[in-house]
Amino acid sequence: MTYAAFLRGVNNIGSKTVKMDELKYIFEAIGLRNVRSILASGNIIFETTIQDRQTIVTKIERQLAKKLGYEVKAVVRNVDELHSIIKSNPFGQIKLTSRTKLFLTFLSEKPNSKLKIPYESVDNDFIILRIASNEIYSVVKLLPNKRPYRIISFLEKEFGKNITNRSWKTILKTVNAI
Repeated sequence: MTYAAFLRGVNNIGSKTVKMDELKYIFEAIGLRNVRSILASGNIIFETTIQDRQTIVTKIERQLAKKLGYEVKAVVRNVDELHSIIKSNPFGQIKLTSRTKLFLTFLSEKPNSKLKIPYESVDNDFIILRIASNEIYSVVKLLPNKRPYRIISFLEKEFGKNITNRSWKTILKTVNAI
């Protein structure tokens, strides 16, 4: 089966820099096959015969910690799940501008948030459109004189730190590479 791993906090500006060749080696060292990285932000496609997702995640996280010397959380989705996300067209009704960014946040576990959806931030700089299964679909508005991407802090407070955020463009590139 083909999977994609989305690693939390890898190659963010100024922190936890890891070369993609090194990540590829780390994934291959635990027996994953046809390992490829997408962009330089911790998106790895691979194949495995392992059926249990938690086993895959545990192996990846342990190997990353061993080789990198610090903890890196991984969220794993299989190819069918990713295709289903794309087919659901979650942002179909959103009018895009140069100041609009679309995001998918992966959760490690089912959310237990009481957030009323759609949720619009007080400053009107982001909207959480939908929470489906273990994913959150959000729209960020880049506003003048506002700190961009405050949504990440909000999501961590609401859903915990075992999340990872990707732009919709990154998701599309990852799925198209599978």
